[in-house]
Amino acid sequence: MPPKTLIHRLGKFQAGTGLIDISFRDGAWRHKRQLRAVLDPAGNLDRKATKARADELAAGVARKRALGIIA
Repeated sequence: MPPKTLIHRLGKFQAGTGLIDISFRDGAWRHKRQLRAVLDPAGNLDRKATKARADELAAGVARKRALGIIA
């Protein structure tokens, strides 16, 4: 789980590309990326698994930010 100060929010699922925009913020700091959505066997968005992937990505962003890799 990412630190409590780093807030991340998922945008709208783009079915054509399988991507979801994800934004991060911590106070005045902002960062945006795209996340590959997790799909179920039928090809539909798996919200729970995608949320877990977003949490993992947020933890990585928080770590890179702490190391000064992302400013």
